[in-house]
Amino acid sequence: MFAYLRGRVERVEPDGSLWLDVAGVGYLVRVPPGTAPLVGTETTLYTVVSGQQAGNQVSFAIYGFATPSARQLFERLTAVSGVGPRVALSLLSLGEERLISAVLAGDARELTQCPGVGRKTAERIIFHLREKLGEEFGAEVPLYAPGKATEGEPDPRQEAFLALLSLDFSRREASEALSKVDPDGKDAGQILKEALRILRRQG
Repeated sequence: MFAYLRGRVERVEPDGSLWLDVAGVGYLVRVPPGTAPLVGTETTLYTVVSGQQAGNQVSFAIYGFATPSARQLFERLTAVSGVGPRVALSLLSLGEERLISAVLAGDARELTQCPGVGRKTAERIIFHLREKLGEEFGAEVPLYAPGKATEGEPDPRQEAFLALLSLDFSRREASEALSKVDPDGKDAGQILKEALRILRRQG
């Protein structure tokens, strides 16, 4: 509906959304937390308009971003199952560079620092967007790299990684296979089986 809106910021709400005066028409625009321009400033926001139907009524919300690439990230995030606009805005509060780096590095813990983002959601985002963001933003997608075990938070991929090494696969072979496995809802045994299927196909 709108590619962008340019106008004067009249008010910023406690939730971070703002009132934007565009030629005398006031638009309520939702922006990532902590990114709202100062009241009284002129700004351009690149927008996404989303409609939601409740019964016979349809309501619309406008989401605004400081750059076209942030807008693009929002659209990529909301295309992932289970990621709605509120969660996508929360993730974008990290900043574009930090968000992209976390996804490319497979750093689920970094993503879970954002309100509303749980471990499974973070891993789903990483699985679905790593390669896509690498292609779109010209960044190299790293292979799965096992992190240090954290007390109370076992990483089933790390267990699968160690199991692959015990089966005489190289670190690179194990990392490459695990980077292609969606860990969402799977235990170490299930992840290991999928990784072995991938390795057999490659062999």
